Amino acid sequence: MKLKPEIEAFNEIKTVLDNMQLGDSLLDVRLAVEELFVNIVSYSKCTFIDFTAEFKDGVMTIELSDNGLPFDPTVKPPHEYDDELTLGGLGIDLACALMSKVVYKRRKGFNHLMLQKY
Repeated sequence: MKLKPEIEAFNEIKTVLDNMQLGDSLLDVRLAVEELFVNIVSYSKCTFIDFTAEFKDGVMTIELSDNGLPFDPTVKPPHEYDDELTLGGLGIDLACALMSKVVYKRRKGFNHLMLQKY
C-alpha cells in the first residue's frame, strides 16, 4: 500500500492491522509501527511510504519503505535513562523493544524497514 507521508495516513495502517486478528500482540505492533511511521513522516523528507503487512504461521511481518533520507533506527544509540529525561526521543527505542525483530537496509536510494512480532 503506497501512502502519503502524512500523519493522517497512519489511519490506513491502523485499519489493516486491526483487521489482522493479532490478539494480544495488536497493541504492541500498532504502537511500534505508529512510532516508526511518525518518525519517517516527520524527519525523512520522503515523498511516499510503502506499507505491507502479513500474518503467517504466528509471525506478524511488516515492511515500511520510503525514498527519504537514509536513517537506520536499529543503530541509534540507546538513551541513558535517568530522572532528567525530557519528553520525546524515545519512540524508536520503544518500537524496537516492542517488536521481536527489526531489520533495516538501504537499497537503491530507499530505506527498507522490516519488523516482526512472534
